[in-house]
Amino acid sequence: MSGTSDGWKGRIGWIRPSSADRSLEDFFRMTPADVDLIVCTTMWSLKIVHAGAFDAAGFAAMRGEILQTVRLLITEQAPGFIAINGDLLQSAMGPRWADELGESITAEVGTPTTTAMSALTAALGHLGVRRVAVGTPFRADQNAHVQRYLEQAGFAVTAIAGYPTHTPADIRALGPETPYVLGKQVYAAQPGAEAVFLPCSTWRGATEAIARLEAELDVPVVTTYSPILWQALRTFHYPTPVHGFGRLLE
Repeated sequence: MSGTSDGWKGRIGWIRPSSADRSLEDFFRMTPADVDLIVCTTMWSLKIVHAGAFDAAGFAAMRGEILQTVRLLITEQAPGFIAINGDLLQSAMGPRWADELGESITAEVGTPTTTAMSALTAALGHLGVRRVAVGTPFRADQNAHVQRYLEQAGFAVTAIAGYPTHTPADIRALGPETPYVLGKQVYAAQPGAEAVFLPCSTWRGATEAIARLEAELDVPVVTTYSPILWQALRTFHYPTPVHGFGRLLE
């Protein structure tokens, strides 16, 4: 299959562990017109965070519920690719868990499936990146999860910084310039970064920051969305570059 005028239509099933808001518009803008993005929202994030602390055992125990959600999405929408979002939750669980979740669901349902963080590390590897600067909308203890994940996956984190947020509302309240500003800061904090990563699908302005930062820093910039879309388009053997959203998709 390919993104041509022969009537083909790709379908990405995207499962979010939280509610949806206008920040999702960035992913829709990034997605080619002949690829459908089907969003399935859940409230897993609320179920596994207690008094601000992440419940790793609770999330691990939800594997059956995650699989059931995937099966229902396939039954109702028949996507050709499944992405399970939750970059911060997956960071807390670690790369082995995130990779095995996607691989095991692919084996069980027959539809190619990835997690957000597995797509990220695959994309960084594709770009030849081993050293990455990370700017997030997360507080310090959450950033520790992201840094540990990347290091366990074989990447060096040259710098990581975020904001003292505690709720999705706090993240939404951050100005749309914050991803660009923080991206520049973490890149400049230590020499040697070969890419910049701006995670979180709730953070407004990250998509707009990609081209601007790449032009100024001359390194790839990836968000939560771009590795997922890149992985899906590779699965579909999509032949056309996607322009305006960074080197990964171009």
